Amino acid sequence: MSERLILYLAGKTSGNSRLEAALRDWCDRFQPGRFRLEVVDVEKWSPKSRPLPVLAVPALALGATGRMFVGDFSNIASVMTALGCLLAAS
Repeated sequence: MSERLILYLAGKTSGNSRLEAALRDWCDRFQPGRFRLEVVDVEKWSPKSRPLPVLAVPALALGATGRMFVGDFSNIASVMTALGCLLAAS
């Protein structure tokens, strides 16, 4: 069973697309089958459904633990380490 990673972004920008691709690539290369990445565009979030669970974007949440990373995503391995995910390789 795969763990849920939720990536919160604001809009469809080239930077957001690169971040999503980098996260998917890292998961596929270093933790194949372990994670299921879901992308949430906060600009399309309906406040009527429930409050937005993030205050800043981009943010990445590990669904099982509720841990969240907000900040510099330039080093995906460091982001995953901060979330408490074990690395097979870096």
